[in-house]
Amino acid sequence: MVVSLIGIIDASYLTFKSFTHGPVPCSITNGCADVLTSQYSSVYGLPTSVFGVIFYLLVLVFTYALFYRKKVKFFSYLFWLSAVAFLVSFALVYIQLFTIKAICPYCMVSALLSTVIFTLLVIFRFSNDSPLKQKREEETSFVS
Repeated sequence: MVVSLIGIIDASYLTFKSFTHGPVPCSITNGCADVLTSQYSSVYGLPTSVFGVIFYLLVLVFTYALFYRKKVKFFSYLFWLSAVAFLVSFALVYIQLFTIKAICPYCMVSALLSTVIFTLLVIFRFSNDSPLKQKREEETSFVS
């Protein structure tokens, strides 16, 4: 949930800057403007950061439902949503590095966060404390 909150802040900042046409300060690299004004910075007229905000909000809601409401079905939603976000982030990082040849640190933070979320879900899936394993054990013991 903490990772998704950081992602919401990061993506919301970029979304706000995109809609207000404000400059995005780039102290680490000089590529923010190049990346954020490129043809890859929007989809159907919406900044890609809007999709990031939606992704991180869904992660927050699904994580809450999974852990606090014990709704195990939300793990599947989280897993596949994060897998798609991870692949999209990978593609966007590739585009930054090899097509635009500029780096936006805010975008890289978002890519890192989506990777962390996906990695945590993969680890969670195979951990012994996973509610998914407990649910399977309950289903198996019921059948036997």
